[in-house]
Amino acid sequence: MSGILGGFAVSEKYTVKVIFLRQFVDLIINLKTEIRYSQKPLYEILKSCSCGEPLRRYINSCVSHLKEKCFEDSWKEAFANLSKETGISKEKADVIINFGNELGSCDTQGQINYLEHNLNIIKTYLNEAIENKKTKGNLPIVLGASLSLSIAILFI
Repeated sequence: MSGILGGFAVSEKYTVKVIFLRQFVDLIINLKTEIRYSQKPLYEILKSCSCGEPLRRYINSCVSHLKEKCFEDSWKEAFANLSKETGISKEKADVIINFGNELGSCDTQGQINYLEHNLNIIKTYLNEAIENKKTKGNLPIVLGASLSLSIAILFI
């Protein structure tokens, strides 16, 4: 039984990764829309952003750090543990961490172009994560069940 539960725990990383990347795609789309039409400050856009967990936790952390740090440093600090917490590879997490470097630092059209570029990158990551979840998501559960069954047979 513990093998199956262990398999579910490992399999959950695939789900968390897909959920986070979907939310991040939605965030970029929302940022693009807000910057284009409302022209609110980035702080206000992020503060009023309606995204779910796990992304909400990172956004809240970024917004709270903005009181004492610049946006770039706040973003980096908020997303520093992204790879460990979501299972996203270090290289892909670095792209998300570095996303805050240019955001809010140029004119409206420059920001929209930057967001569009990053949206294409993150969509690619999302498609990879969905494919990995489909192909590898059940493997840890099956292996855990097989291991548990093998141990049970040995004890019988």
